[in-house]
Amino acid sequence: MTKEKSPFSLNIPEIKSLLKINYEVADLSSAYAVLHWDQETYMPKGAIHGRAEQLATLAGTVHKIATSKKVGRLIESLSKKEEAGDLNLCDRALLREWRRSYEREVKVPKRLVEAMSRATSVGTAVWQRARQESKFSIFKDVLQKIFDLKIKEAEHVGFAENRYNLFLDDHEPGLTTEFLDKIFAELRDIVIDISRKAHSANYHIDQDILRKKLDEKELWDFTIAVLTAMGFDFDRGRQDKVAGHPFTTGFHHDDVRITTRFREQFFTSGIFTAIHEGGHAIHHQGGDAALSRTAIHQMHSLGLAESQSRFWENYIGRSAAFWRHWYPRLMQSFPGAGFEAAHEDDFVRAVNKIEPNLIRVDSDEVTYNLHIIIRYEIERDLFANRLKIGNLPEAWNAKIKDYLGLDVPSDAKGVLQDVHWSHGSFGYFPTYSLGNLYAAQINRKIRSAFPDFDERIAKGEMIFVRDWLRDNIHKHGGVYGVDELIKKVTGEPLNPKHFRDYLQDKFGKIYHF
Repeated sequence: MTKEKSPFSLNIPEIKSLLKINYEVADLSSAYAVLHWDQETYMPKGAIHGRAEQLATLAGTVHKIATSKKVGRLIESLSKKEEAGDLNLCDRALLREWRRSYEREVKVPKRLVEAMSRATSVGTAVWQRARQESKFSIFKDVLQKIFDLKIKEAEHVGFAENRYNLFLDDHEPGLTTEFLDKIFAELRDIVIDISRKAHSANYHIDQDILRKKLDEKELWDFTIAVLTAMGFDFDRGRQDKVAGHPFTTGFHHDDVRITTRFREQFFTSGIFTAIHEGGHAIHHQGGDAALSRTAIHQMHSLGLAESQSRFWENYIGRSAAFWRHWYPRLMQSFPGAGFEAAHEDDFVRAVNKIEPNLIRVDSDEVTYNLHIIIRYEIERDLFANRLKIGNLPEAWNAKIKDYLGLDVPSDAKGVLQDVHWSHGSFGYFPTYSLGNLYAAQINRKIRSAFPDFDERIAKGEMIFVRDWLRDNIHKHGGVYGVDELIKKVTGEPLNPKHFRDYLQDKFGKIYHF
């Protein structure tokens, strides 16, 4: 980074010192991410315990550096300069993120950080085996250990009264159960209203066209073509297959990895997974290079992050305009698969059918939100001591029956379907639905900027979408908070009305209500 291009005040010694520490922490964190990516993709199964120790060492080292007395002194000194008006916009944002992190992490012992890293590394491998064998009993003890460590973490930080709020705040700053109880009640009403209208329309949608066993190599090539059209830079990233849960990770501004998986039930699952993860990856690649290796290269908001992936997956990937271009490509890629027998409109209806599904990632974009509410309520009850780890399968199955009307046939299709708890990522799930809500407002804004939006998507053009997102969202990284950025981009704070309007318009056309 050259001085003339730096967005930071390098003439302030404390800023230079904090940046130097930030670069070291970022590089070590990237090394941690590389090892974790390898664990999820190519690492031999027998290497798990050695890998757990490697990750624990890195986690402990990062924690030691980031909570040092030197960092505390720098934050104190820079806070005074902030009050005096001596810091620019990026300086203040950098200080905000470091202050937030320091005040939280300095209260957590290094040994607890290492223990958590060790437990989640092993926990991920145990979860994979439990899921394969469909036995929650295999995962129960290690999940209990992870949960107990999270409880200790909350106690150290000082969230003894509402421990879950700490972990919600970790993923979305300022997020609380009080806010989510209110917003999810409104979201639940929206989902139920649209679902009832679709059901009452009594309009049959056939999904047989999606139940095709296609050549995986050709399907892989199809996802590469879609990702390329979206604007994902394969010179600065790659896609790999994963047996477990798909994810995206960024080691650096110029090194972003996508993973995807293909499933036999619906061949489209792999396509939509690639588009979803591609949305995350384009977000990573679109950050300002001048902010790379700092705490504000990406915004500390998983709600915003999920808005990018959900926007690409649903607002574009499941749209009629998208498939006007890509359905003919699908027919070309798989001659003899029978796609010629169906019209692209039938295909679009099939991928948008509103029907409760046991699996979150295979759910339609309406009932998907009920999956999130279920997970939120379970996590909330766990941290409120209203639910025990050992009773998770029963609680899960009961809520699936209550919200979706489905019977859960196995742990693999129930409580074991998501990887998040094995990572200790309690509080993550609500950000998916927040992402849906943010995406609705972003969708409304970008369409007002491009009146010919659908026509361009139907021609296979998507780079203009990436560029608009980059200019309006990605390049800002974490300079602004999510509330400020959403208001700056869309002209108003979070408003679920736009999600309701979007669903009403889209599914009203599909189901004729």
